[in-house]
Amino acid sequence: MVGWIIFGSILLLLGILLSLSITFRVQYDDDLTITVGVGKFRYTLVPVSQKEETDVKKDSKKVKKGIQKEQKKVNPKAKKKVEKGDVKEMVFLALDMLKSVLLPMRKLLSRVRITALSVDITVGGEDAAETAVLYGKISALVYGGLATLRNLMTVKVERVAINCNFLQDHIDQKVFFKIKVRVLFAVWAVLRMACRLLVHTFRRAKKNAADKKEESQNGPENVPAKRESTGDNRRK
Repeated sequence: MVGWIIFGSILLLLGILLSLSITFRVQYDDDLTITVGVGKFRYTLVPVSQKEETDVKKDSKKVKKGIQKEQKKVNPKAKKKVEKGDVKEMVFLALDMLKSVLLPMRKLLSRVRITALSVDITVGGEDAAETAVLYGKISALVYGGLATLRNLMTVKVERVAINCNFLQDHIDQKVFFKIKVRVLFAVWAVLRMACRLLVHTFRRAKKNAADKKEESQNGPENVPAKRESTGDNRRK
């Protein structure tokens, strides 16, 4: 009985965690501020504090020195040469990753919600003509981007105001919005990406093994000969 209570409590806790929403708060008013939070927990991503910035710089320097030491130990005068096979494998790996990400990312975007979107822009330029041109470009960019976002995800707009001020020579802008997605959908998307990547990688490895087996059976010298003979037959 106690075991079932513990098991049910774990499932309940897991369900509560998965039902929570990850919230990104983005605010731009002369400075960019980005915070991420789950429930009551919040963490500031941007701007980075001075202590964190110095720690990152120190860690990067240590990693760089460690890599340089390892390279000197292996061969101090050797230069790494990129072979054609390595480049080919890197290209195939990038394609597999792209194929693995596209569909789950599209599904995830449909679950993303942008709320409390507020945009206030005051356009100014050196003269009236420049101000009018800038106003048209910014309006097209903002409203066109908003229409694109609405096709990809749910967007709730609180305020969009784009105004002209012919007495100022600069652009003032204030932007604020929240990006929300449930933990369940984010975890599910990551798992789908990982599974699809494993499937594509397995298929690629299987295909490469079959090609190598065929090449070893026929011999590398017989392959171009076959191609030349088929070309001669076509000409005849």
